[in-house]
Order: sequence, then C-alpha cells, then structure tokens
Amino acid sequence: MGHGNPSEDLYTFGSIFGFSDPKNGQTVAKKHLDPGTGGGFVWFNFPLYYVNEDSAKKAFRQAFADLGVPENFPKADLNRDGVRTVADVVLQINYVFAGEQFPIFDADEVDLNCDGGASPADIVLYLLNIYSGTPLPC
Repeated sequence: MGHGNPSEDLYTFGSIFGFSDPKNGQTVAKKHLDPGTGGGFVWFNFPLYYVNEDSAKKAFRQAFADLGVPENFPKADLNRDGVRTVADVVLQINYVFAGEQFPIFDADEVDLNCDGGASPADIVLYLLNIYSGTPLPC
C-alpha cells in the first residue's frame, strides 16, 4: 500500500456460483487509513445472506438495525431478486418438504412465524403475505 492510496482491499467475494454470479470477485472488505492520524476503519460490502447463520451474523443484524441500515433484501426473498414472489415460495416448499438446500438463504429466512423452525405454517404465512400484504411478524 503506497502513501498515495490510504485504502487497501482485504477480501474479495468467491461465489459458490463462480463467474455466473455478478458479485464474484468484488471487494467485500476494504481497509481505510488516515495517514495523518494513524486511525482508520474497515468497510464491509456484502449482504448478510452470504454470512453463515451464527452469533456473529445476529450481531451484525442487530448493529445494522440499531443504525437504521436495512438489509439489501427483504426477509424471505429467497432468490434475492428484491421482491417476495411465488418463485420464493417454491424454494421454501422445496426446503420444508424435500429438505432441498438452497445455497443463498439461511434457515431463519424461512422461519416466517418466528417459532424457531421452518414448517408448513410458514408457507401459509408467506402466501398470505404475498397476496394480501400481511406483514411478516419477524
């Protein structure tokens, strides 16, 4: 890192989809330093759905919520196209009934009634939400 560039890429995203994913190879963490003070910060640029569900992810979500920063995608937008549609319900049905794992979302993304697990009740709630606008409880 030269004196003229106080920032440095730390990590790039390696997608499981390879080059077919437009985010593959993009910077997801960058270090910024202030040469005058020696201070700095690390900037992260990745949607939370790329992070494994664990206590760190829950801490990220809480920190973002406390700062008023929304996630890039609404909960249960399982195909990450920005809206909840029947296509997302199909992914959820395959997850709940067939055990099919979808590589983008975490289990909490399909727990729409906040009871701690994915079930047919979540699918019903999802269908009500898509067609009637009923808000998701969590």
